[in-house]
Amino acid sequence: MLVESISQALGISDFRDSLDFVYRRGFSAWEIAGLAKTVEWAATAGDAVAGSILTTAAEDLAALAISVLQRLFPQEPSPLVSFAGSLLVSCAAIRMRFTEAILQTVPNAEVIPPRYPPYIGAFLLACSTLGWAPGPDVPKKLKSE
Repeated sequence: MLVESISQALGISDFRDSLDFVYRRGFSAWEIAGLAKTVEWAATAGDAVAGSILTTAAEDLAALAISVLQRLFPQEPSPLVSFAGSLLVSCAAIRMRFTEAILQTVPNAEVIPPRYPPYIGAFLLACSTLGWAPGPDVPKKLKSE
């Protein structure tokens, strides 16, 4: 099922052409990540390989987050964890397994969606770097515009 779904998403008739399609034609990382929805669909439909891919991706991302938590906030009793990136934002199955994996190791963690889109985070980081504290309504105004 996964092979057929990926072939259809790429618009190719033979899955063996996928390597050429991805590597020689300059398939972007964004386009690769876009295939997550196809993998998620196949996993939901019962494809075991697709399910395994999603589980592994989520657990790998969670391991990175846990490592950061343990190194930067070792004494924090209830750390707040957010996420970014197209896989975690758009793929419910990955996001759910990511959250479960974090809570298995850090049971008091709170995993929340991002408050703002990435461009607002970049703006706030730039403000912080410049020593400027924007008012509390600035991110909300930027988000609505």
